[in-house]
Amino acid sequence: MFMEDPDYELVLLCSQQTQITALSISVSGDYIIVGDIMSSASLYRYEEYVIPASSGNRGNLQQSGSEAAFAGQIRHHLVPVARDYSGVWTTAVASVPPPLAQNTARLYPNVIDAETGFLARQNATSYERAFRGALQERFVVADAYNNIIRMARAEDRAAGDGSGVDSERLYVEGRWHLGDMVNVVRQGSLVMDIPDPEFPGFVRPVLVYGTLHGAIGVIASVEDGRLGRVLDRLQINMAHLIPTPGLWDYGQWRGYSSDQRTSQAFGFLDGDLIEQFLDLSPETQQLVFSGGSTLLPSEAVAEAEHQMKSEFWASFSRVEAEGDVAVFSQMAVSDIGQREDVSLDYVVRLVESLTRLH
Repeated sequence: MFMEDPDYELVLLCSQQTQITALSISVSGDYIIVGDIMSSASLYRYEEYVIPASSGNRGNLQQSGSEAAFAGQIRHHLVPVARDYSGVWTTAVASVPPPLAQNTARLYPNVIDAETGFLARQNATSYERAFRGALQERFVVADAYNNIIRMARAEDRAAGDGSGVDSERLYVEGRWHLGDMVNVVRQGSLVMDIPDPEFPGFVRPVLVYGTLHGAIGVIASVEDGRLGRVLDRLQINMAHLIPTPGLWDYGQWRGYSSDQRTSQAFGFLDGDLIEQFLDLSPETQQLVFSGGSTLLPSEAVAEAEHQMKSEFWASFSRVEAEGDVAVFSQMAVSDIGQREDVSLDYVVRLVESLTRLH
């Protein structure tokens, strides 16, 4: 770390030699996240302290001449705080701004027991509680295998409570396959952050990234737990009910994959997929919104039309026709209106607000 002196020269303040090949760096307050192509991501904290003068008590050891000469001066240090031990080939890192103060309670709302009306008993583990702090350090990490990872550091108070949480380790909160190598991530947005009157500040663009092939993308923060669940259910229904180009398996395409491990994608929402909901016909929107329950025959739907729908959706591997009812092979498909108590118009307005982020 350097500082500019009055002569416009850079003066070395402090350094750390624990990296191998650092490619990117991001600063958030006193914290510095470093991305290394060989040793993944590491978190440091910048500290200053003043060298104390001798107290002069006879019971204490007298300061040496060199120590007395530096008494009262400021020393600078980079203190290692936490790191990722999974060995990700990091190409870019960026710190995620904390959520707005008014949205903190909406991220993890208190659960009310429907029968008693009292607060439901919190069964969350210490690991889950560790990441509920609004001021925790969170980061987005891109790797050489075209993936994006969201990491966070557990609170110091979470360590030592018998839960096995290590405050010196960066924990993974989300993994997602982008399909292009990200080589730069910066805080910012492509448009002015004008809050939507219906969803004020609940979805905010926080990061902009650039890829090796010239693409530019936006990473937004969903700071409302209920909106996040609605969008997640819509994403799942879109992935399983709408045919993909080439009939690729969406879950396999977006799943995390590297030379060390493969896993399903989690912790991210695919804005490109969700915004395709607006391009669907009203009939298909209702089908996706209801999780396919509109395939059931009713007085408003002719038998021939219902048969045509069933044959169309059954032509894809995600849906298997069984009699007059379409049975979905993925149990994650759900009726959004029934599960979240929202209307189709509400979901349409929510998705329309997402299009204003880029």
